[in-house]
Amino acid sequence: MDFELRWATTDEDRAAAYRLRYELYVADQGLFLDVADHQRRWLTDEYDAVSRIALAEVDGEVVGTVRVTFGDEATFSASSRHQYDFERFTGVVDEDDLGIITQFLVRKRFRGHGQLPFELLHMAFACSAAHGLELLLGTCEPHLVNHYRHLGFQPFGKIFNHHTSGALVPIAVVFGDRAYLERLQSPMVSIHDHRTRPMDRVDHILTLIRNDERAIKSRGHDPEEHWAPIFGWLGQLPGLLGELTHDEASALLEKSHILRCRPADRIIMKGHVSRTLYVLLDGSLEVHDDGQILTTVEESGALVGEVAFFTENRRMHDVVVGPSGARLLALSASNLRRLITSGGQIAAKFLHYAALGLCEKLQKWAPQPADALARADAGQRLSTNPSTLATSAPANRAGAWHH
Repeated sequence: MDFELRWATTDEDRAAAYRLRYELYVADQGLFLDVADHQRRWLTDEYDAVSRIALAEVDGEVVGTVRVTFGDEATFSASSRHQYDFERFTGVVDEDDLGIITQFLVRKRFRGHGQLPFELLHMAFACSAAHGLELLLGTCEPHLVNHYRHLGFQPFGKIFNHHTSGALVPIAVVFGDRAYLERLQSPMVSIHDHRTRPMDRVDHILTLIRNDERAIKSRGHDPEEHWAPIFGWLGQLPGLLGELTHDEASALLEKSHILRCRPADRIIMKGHVSRTLYVLLDGSLEVHDDGQILTTVEESGALVGEVAFFTENRRMHDVVVGPSGARLLALSASNLRRLITSGGQIAAKFLHYAALGLCEKLQKWAPQPADALARADAGQRLSTNPSTLATSAPANRAGAWHH
């Protein structure tokens, strides 16, 4: 496939990026409805006027875009400072020497393992390094962390709850940290050749990123080293995880992450198109709908988010971390689909586990025999007494929290 990468240099170039954002964010996912320009069918914000916007074209059609904003050319808002945790780097990285990368979008048919997304992101990285940046900050959804690690990002800090996009993980590229990408055998190693600044601050920046209790534990270059201390307590959970062999668990956990979440963190947002499945390891989760708590999930090993995964529909409810916090296993949707497609023992065990979980939820929320008899009796009394006008709203029952 032949494609062309270039920087937006005209108003029409930028409008093409805005229209692609509208199509993929607003029209396809129902996001940013309150700020999009629905008449012109485009999505833009205050940073576009002071940012570099890259475009990817195939046969004259814009199929991808990404934006980089440099600190010496823009004034960052208070919300951006909070979202990207600027305060963490105060006194070490001047604001003129950092930037943010946003609006990275590629049409679905060009995603996956093709070169186009990689080259588009590489273009943005190389430009940022050549501009003199020490640090490039971004965010991603939890299930994409390992994907972005391989492309040069490192997760850090705490999960951030975006009012539109839901749970996001802060990620960063430290220009000059070649060893990190060489260890991962990442194709992005060459971006560090574009660095123009001295190397004296690199180690200090890395300390700020790595030496904290990160909200996310993602797999590094050695899967065994990552999961070895976790297999023990995973095996103590009821159901699937306790029944898998070591090799089966390794295959299931590939590209997955452990999330340590704070009270009130929102991990699933109603109406969102995310497909991540979560396993509750400890703590609690609350399922919300229109501000009301439908139920609380406290059982270790409980699956959350399976209906959106299997049906590929939007999330049905908000899922918020309970007052004691929670630790979650975020299962990679792409890895699970690969396992299911390939069949085999692992897929069979996982599907059986998911089916049992759904049945337990249905059983938990379905009317019990005594309740059913009581309602039937009440219904008979109503039918024989026309003057009785009282009615009751149906309770939230089966499926009420199948996100």
